[in-house]
Amino acid sequence: MCLPGIFIVTLLTLSIPAVHGGKVLVFPQDGSHWVNMKVIIEALHSRGHSVSVVRPSDSWYIKETSPHYSSITIDIPGGADEEFFRSFVSRQIQIQREGKSAWTRFSLDMELKDRFSEIHRKVCEMVIHMLENKELIQSIRETKYDLVLTDPANGGGVVLAHYLNVPLVFNFKWTIGGEAHFAIAPSLLSYVPFPVAELTDNMSFFQRVRNFLVYVIRQHLYKQTLRCLAKTLCPSLVFLFFFHIYCGGHFKEQTFSLSLYRR
Repeated sequence: MCLPGIFIVTLLTLSIPAVHGGKVLVFPQDGSHWVNMKVIIEALHSRGHSVSVVRPSDSWYIKETSPHYSSITIDIPGGADEEFFRSFVSRQIQIQREGKSAWTRFSLDMELKDRFSEIHRKVCEMVIHMLENKELIQSIRETKYDLVLTDPANGGGVVLAHYLNVPLVFNFKWTIGGEAHFAIAPSLLSYVPFPVAELTDNMSFFQRVRNFLVYVIRQHLYKQTLRCLAKTLCPSLVFLFFFHIYCGGHFKEQTFSLSLYRR
């Protein structure tokens, strides 16, 4: 190669900007939700990003050691019960197959509400433990994470992102207060089917009534489930209001941030 050619190639090589991986703090939800989160974490790791995962000491799915992330293990039980969820899924399938009564469905939802209340209470304890542990929270601050990646099924990641003042990214759209479209955007129940109601957007009058009733019952269950979070983390305001307002302002930022980390 002639000298001018070598000079041009060298100049072009030196002009390529350096690319640095980001630092991601993950606050996941244990159980089947982790399967989806794990795929995202592995993709982030393959692109050179550094990932730290917050997990309870008795985590069901989330391993303490992994080649794809480092763990921040909190010495508090997470509250997930493998046997309960296996039984719940089995009974849910049975209801779908045999067409059980609405009361049977409601009683199963009440059991799920009690279990999720316990899980959310444990999330509260984890977050409080982290914020009160000065050495741990200082270590997290000094790491200078670029964003918090969290599962919106629990509020722990939202609180941490708010406390650390870093961008927040959700891994899917089912939030702590239900499906995000209903939680944030105006959704007329006469036209927009509530996900759990198993209806389409072409509803008869009685289907619209059913859609409304399912929505009201679910909202009641969500509020009962999250009562412990409201009392513990936000005693001076309605927790769902805080969650929706804070997260609603992050939806555009979430999409933009996640697109950057796909590169």
